Amino acid sequence: MEDVNLQGRKVIFRKKTLLTPFKRTRRRRRRTTAGKVFKPVPVKPRLVRKPTKTKVAKVTARAKNLARKRMEDPFRLGHARVKLKPKSSYQKRLWKSDAGTTET
Repeated sequence: MEDVNLQGRKVIFRKKTLLTPFKRTRRRRRRTTAGKVFKPVPVKPRLVRKPTKTKVAKVTARAKNLARKRMEDPFRLGHARVKLKPKSSYQKRLWKSDAGTTET
């Protein structure tokens, strides 16, 4: 503390000078090589996961069920493109009216 003024409420602090002079250290610069080419980070190969046993079992069960259906009715699946949806009541009425009228 160098000076204290209680009426003005001021205190002045001063740093003491060091006995040994402070030696500044120079910062080292990084050496940048102009010929260095950008090298991207190597990409990890994607893992190809094997399907689980349950998924394999479900797929094989579906395939067997489709094969059984094909054996029952060959025109139902696979051979002819037939819609699996049942016909709407409107379509049923249309086809009924056609079946009733016969031309001779």
